[in-house]
Amino acid sequence: MEAIDFEAESLFVMGKVMNYGLWADIEEIMRFYGLERMRREVVDGAYYKKTALSFLCLILKLDESDFKAYQRRQARPSVWNH
Repeated sequence: MEAIDFEAESLFVMGKVMNYGLWADIEEIMRFYGLERMRREVVDGAYYKKTALSFLCLILKLDESDFKAYQRRQARPSVWNH
């Protein structure tokens, strides 16, 4: 198994932790990367769950439309109305 380079793969790490991590994991990446770096990088993430996206908007003072993941979601219609 390969080791993760937390600097080179920061966007990957942030995305996975925001979508699937526990609260302690989220606190740790916010401490490790800092809010300013997260603000710059997370907007380029390919996918965020709706709850993760809302949390990021609140904490980082961003709009959903700032995120590529949100723009991509809006561009594709949903298969089911739920």
